[in-house]
Parts: sequence; C-alpha cells; structure tokens
Amino acid sequence: MQRARRVERIEQAPLETVLERRIFGPLGMTMTRHTPDLMAVVPGLATGYVPRGDGWGRAPHAFALGGEGGLVSSVVDLAL
Repeated sequence: MQRARRVERIEQAPLETVLERRIFGPLGMTMTRHTPDLMAVVPGLATGYVPRGDGWGRAPHAFALGGEGGLVSSVVDLAL
C-alpha cells in the first residue's frame, strides 16, 4: 500500500487513473481496471449474486484493494 501511495503522490492522481493512463490505455486494455470499490459494477466482469430483501443483488467481487490488488480484467485483455 505504501508504494501505491507514493505513486499517487508523484503522479498527483489516484492509482486507478495512473494505471489507466500509463499502462492499460496504451496497451488497449479496455476491460481492465483497478477497482477501489468492491461494489462498483465493472462492465464484462462476471460476478455472483446474493439474496437481498425480496430479490437478488450483485455480490461484491471481493478482490483486495490498494496497490497490492484490486485489479479486474477480461480474458481478451489478458491475452494482450
């Protein structure tokens, strides 16, 4: 996590913005991102559903957050 904060300080931007601008964007990885919010809907990401009230809701994708994790991707982007 310390390294992620250093990157954010140096770049003066959130880690997810830095990764998109410097790595994912230039590589054409349109379905890869850092997800600081476990409940964020990520297009193309398969997630489970859990009972909520009288229906169902999207389950958190439960990846670690911070610089040590929190990346989600697709098979197509991983092939790049």
